[in-house]
Amino acid sequence: MSTVLSHTSDHPAAHAQAAREPSERHLGALVDDTRLTGRVVGQSPAWRDVLRRAIQVAATDTTTCLQGESGVGKEVVARVIHGASPRRRGPFVAINCAALPEPLLESELFGYERGAFTGAHQAKPGQIELAASGVLFLDEVSDLTPAAQAKILRVLEEREFVRLGGTRAIRANVRFIAATNRDLRQAVARGQFRLDLYYRLNVFDIWIPPGDCASSVRSQRKQIEGCAAVGHLPHTVISPAAEARTRRRQGMTCRMAHLSGR
Repeated sequence: MSTVLSHTSDHPAAHAQAAREPSERHLGALVDDTRLTGRVVGQSPAWRDVLRRAIQVAATDTTTCLQGESGVGKEVVARVIHGASPRRRGPFVAINCAALPEPLLESELFGYERGAFTGAHQAKPGQIELAASGVLFLDEVSDLTPAAQAKILRVLEEREFVRLGGTRAIRANVRFIAATNRDLRQAVARGQFRLDLYYRLNVFDIWIPPGDCASSVRSQRKQIEGCAAVGHLPHTVISPAAEARTRRRQGMTCRMAHLSGR
């Protein structure tokens, strides 16, 4: 597993932030705290290291990038970071960057003023505003269009944004956690992802490996036979979406076995 912390600084604020990070002993206690990791199943060393790194970075306000296959539980890890952070009393807002076309994604992120476009009969806050004092989780960030990448970069640099159709700058009091199932470095090399945005998002990188500490689609195919209960899966983390897919697959297997008389 590769977890990388980059962009270290000698600035006094950075040292003060580092001083607030929990000790190794305290980290171990937090990893075992089911109030933080109650949705997580698994005790493998690799998975515990993912949790340890997540809780470690949670003590800071550092922008974090979670990488791994689809279904490994990136949102679960993001919620652990939120729950262990000083922002835990604030909201956790998630948006799937791959699920929305660019115009809709922009209005969802930044919000809009009345009359900004046809049908905008009243002002609406965006997800960045709704996540104020909390965490904004940008899932599948590698699917952002070049134009959307530029706008997200500006928010990360300036810590402010403007609603569509607006003129007033709004402060972005939010922590960003990004996630992707692709290699962002390769996307940068192919010219599909901005290098400057990569560095802004990848300040602290946590790689979530499949199989031994995650319930990826690949590991599910190997582990699930017949009507095996989700709770019997060894050493896995199950995201809500992955668990729903697993239960549907199990239900189909049971029905097929019943119809065949087995």
